[in-house]
Amino acid sequence: MRSVISIVVASLLLTGCAAGLRVDQITPIDTSEDVLVLMNETRWNVKLRRELAKQGFNIRRFSSLREIEIEDGTRTETYNLAEARYGVTVVPGTIVDWCLGGRAKKFGDFAIEVTDLKTNELVIVIEQGGWSDTCMGMFGDLFPDLAKALRDNWN
Repeated sequence: MRSVISIVVASLLLTGCAAGLRVDQITPIDTSEDVLVLMNETRWNVKLRRELAKQGFNIRRFSSLREIEIEDGTRTETYNLAEARYGVTVVPGTIVDWCLGGRAKKFGDFAIEVTDLKTNELVIVIEQGGWSDTCMGMFGDLFPDLAKALRDNWN
């Protein structure tokens, strides 16, 4: 009986809890626009940027490169010209497990939010849990899955 309990406890400790894929499409996407810019900086952006590029998205490094000034006679407005139509905000969730044999982390949930920079409206939220990288033979498919889910729902 003790060995059964030990196996169950060990299994729970090794697997951790991770959320399945969840996609919430809020507003329609202009599918002719596939240029994205990452709006915040996290340690996971490089992995996500790489996977989004593999899915065919054009990823811009900076949200704006030029400043525009408009005068209408009575006032002057200055704003930064957006380099992309859509911005991606990376929202790392809770880490529920660490790889003993590497640097991978297992997230209970990890989200990406896509915002229309023209209208400032939330467009789509994609969430999933999983490993950030390969851990002891288990593949870290979190970032490829998030990028593929975005491509599959880019409509």
